Order: sequence, then structure tokens, then C-alpha cells
Amino acid sequence: MIGIGNPLLSMGRVISVSAPVPAHLPTSTVNRGRIVRVTAGLFLLCLVSAGIMVSLFYETVAAAYTARNIGFGAGVLGLSLVLLTVLYRQYAQYTAPVAAMAGGVFMSGLALGFEVRVPGIAVQTVGITLAVFFVIVI
Repeated sequence: MIGIGNPLLSMGRVISVSAPVPAHLPTSTVNRGRIVRVTAGLFLLCLVSAGIMVSLFYETVAAAYTARNIGFGAGVLGLSLVLLTVLYRQYAQYTAPVAAMAGGVFMSGLALGFEVRVPGIAVQTVGITLAVFFVIVI
């Protein structure tokens, strides 16, 4: 048995492989439906936080620069939470949603910062990203 790399999905679950089972790990398998639900929920949190950032800071150039600064701070927070989640997997159920929201704020802040310099680039980037996402999923 080999443990799953994602700490949010591997809390007490393992995938069956032809290796011996360590004594401290349970022998249950991963529920794929749960994986899809958790991933969809985290993606939704990311989109909601990005939408809130865009709705708050899209009006003026100064607001876009403020959003860029907030976004970079959220990027540092998100990266810190991901690293903490890797080190302390037992807290993944608490840190993963916050990291997803920080990721949404980071992405929207970055997009708004670039939108000031190159108008229209954020819409194109979101469209291409969603197209690639749906091609990979389907």
C-alpha cells in the first residue's frame, strides 16, 4: 500500500499497490466521488474569491494596483499554507479551503495588475485557462 500524495484526500486512506501495508496505515481505498466533490468545492472557493476581488477593484487604475498588492500578499499566504499543509497533513481540512481562497485572490490580483498595462489580457487569459481546464476534464 502506498499513501496518496494529496494530504486533503489521503487523511486515513491509501491506494492498493503490491507493497506491504505499514502497521500505522488503514487499509481502506480512496472514494473517487469524494475526490471530485472536494476538488470542485476548492475550485468554487477559488472562483468566488477571485470574483469578489475583481468586483471590488476593477474600476480604476489605483484600485487595480491595490488589488495587485493584495494579490501578491495572498500569494505569499497561499504558498505558506500549502507548505504548512505538506508538513502538517492533519490540518489539511482547515488549510486547504483558505489556501484555495488565497489562490483566487492571488490570481485575480495578478490579472488586474496586468489588465492595467495590457487592456483585455485578463479576459483572454481566463478564457484560455477555462478552455484548457475543460479539455483536460472532458
